[in-house]
Amino acid sequence: IRDHVTEWDSHMKRLETHSPFREFEYTLLDSNRERRFHQISGKPLFDEHNQFLGYIGSGRDVTERRETKERLQKYYDRLKTDLSVATAMQQSLLPAQKDISRIGGDYGLDIATFAATSAEIGGDVWGLHKLDDTHLGLYVADLSGHGVASAINAFRLHTVLSEHRPTPGQLPEFMTQLNSAMCTALPTGQFSAFLYAIIDLEEDKLTYVPCFCPDPVT
Repeated sequence: IRDHVTEWDSHMKRLETHSPFREFEYTLLDSNRERRFHQISGKPLFDEHNQFLGYIGSGRDVTERRETKERLQKYYDRLKTDLSVATAMQQSLLPAQKDISRIGGDYGLDIATFAATSAEIGGDVWGLHKLDDTHLGLYVADLSGHGVASAINAFRLHTVLSEHRPTPGQLPEFMTQLNSAMCTALPTGQFSAFLYAIIDLEEDKLTYVPCFCPDPVT
């Protein structure tokens, strides 16, 4: 309401000073008591003695355009809210900082991480698995596609990984099982670049299997 009053105050000042105005929008009720939006433009007319005669201009009904704009704004606001919820849900798939610190402390490791999507949501995910007292599992995945579709697939992968964990010394077998499970979970034509690594603290050794992604160690 305040913005509407401010617009009217500004418009009235233009009229009082005989200034031109363009696309001033206002509302009124038609004969059916329904709200209509109108837009007017005008420029002042003066006689040969520079006496103000009035305004000449044009006006049009912009109700349909305005209502369409309002519907789009409501849709955008709802979509923005949904994306915010989806972003929070996807962030919940990643290890929390307190868990990273705790796991690092358990294994005597200083673990530093950074993760960010190119949009509100995406198909990038990573995680940690405590396999036993001396073996720590680490995985990184990049699901195909962008936005909502890849984010949904990230949830699918997270669900599969919550049910499948490798046994130290049997990483290739685990990757074969994981691939079979993901072939069932993902729609046809969609895939994931994936890497799983196992850190052996006792042997001071890193074992990893990359799938459709660059070798992390060169």
